[in-house]
Amino acid sequence: MKVALVLDRFDPDAGGLERWARELARWLVRNGEELHVVAAEGRRSGAGDGSTPLAGAAFHRIPPAPSRLGRAAAAARLVGRLGADVVHDLGTGTAFDVFQPQFGSRVADFRQSRRAAGSAPGAARSVRDRGSYLMRRLLERRQLAVRGALVVAVSRMTAAHFRDLHGVDAARIRIVPNGADVDRFSPERLAAERGAARERLGARPGDVVVLAAGHNRTLKGASEALGAFATGLPSAAGRPGARFVLLGRGDPAPLRERAAALGVAGRCSFPGFVPDVVPFFAAADLFLHPTYYDPCSLVVLEALASALPVVTTRSDGASELMTDRVHGRVVDDPADAARLAAALAEVADARFRSPAASAARDLARALSLESNFRRVAEVHAEAVERRAAAERGAA
Repeated sequence: MKVALVLDRFDPDAGGLERWARELARWLVRNGEELHVVAAEGRRSGAGDGSTPLAGAAFHRIPPAPSRLGRAAAAARLVGRLGADVVHDLGTGTAFDVFQPQFGSRVADFRQSRRAAGSAPGAARSVRDRGSYLMRRLLERRQLAVRGALVVAVSRMTAAHFRDLHGVDAARIRIVPNGADVDRFSPERLAAERGAARERLGARPGDVVVLAAGHNRTLKGASEALGAFATGLPSAAGRPGARFVLLGRGDPAPLRERAAALGVAGRCSFPGFVPDVVPFFAAADLFLHPTYYDPCSLVVLEALASALPVVTTRSDGASELMTDRVHGRVVDDPADAARLAAALAEVADARFRSPAASAARDLARALSLESNFRRVAEVHAEAVERRAAAERGAA
């Protein structure tokens, strides 16, 4: 089958969506598909621009455009010339058979982003954010209206957003939750790195290391995570020590100021962006993700695969895959500081963590990338059949 995979950036270092797309592309090539990657940018992890993004796949660069709508039009022209059997778009163009916006609903994302920011951001920033949102929202409206295309939602939450906020016919929606690389994040591999990784973070034997991650700190609840750590795991005589580690791009100064104000600066680390998260998962004892919006958090699934109990929220589609108080804790509202801190304290207790770690790993095995990609391939096959049926009907 000739497959065109369309996205903005084919760069595994850019974020979760791009990392997932790279793994899907590899899987398609291994399984004998003729893959064409269509992107505005593309590179290998750790390589400069201009390198071949993926062995075994053809790469087509979308010409520069002055706006997202212009990029979408350019992508549509490009894929139109490819003659692919199925076009799988991750949020870039307007010509496809399968549309899978890993970022979820722009409407839901914007609403939750505004809620996460509260009234603190200045008006100028709000205006800029709104202008960007309106452009993306116009593109999204066109994408979700493409006739005949299947829309892949990565969670029931996202499917409901597409249906209720955007009017997408439920008959067009297919729910395919994300998966995790259970081999890369295997407890056996992590155990070999654990001692050295914890030493680099300054964690003593017996310390509980709380890991969090996210590039969009406001939306992913970085401040809320810090507050929960300070309240839920205070430093006190007779208690196990605890350390907080937050990964993600951005200036660490505001986080350090927040940690200092909470009195936990000496117990916090902010390494920033790291190309390899495995050592940090190896060092950690649990994962904290108090997000305001996440269609189906890939990093949460990776934490589960690493046998880390997770504290997350109902606004994370990945929480649908978890059982509260079995795989960790699921909090209704990230802004509920007291409940979030209590959930963190509960999961940090060794008596909770031990069985939850085993349950987390068992859950992740059922949510592997292999099973995820096989389900995506089934959607591809369905899309090909639907296109053929439509062509027969038009003949």
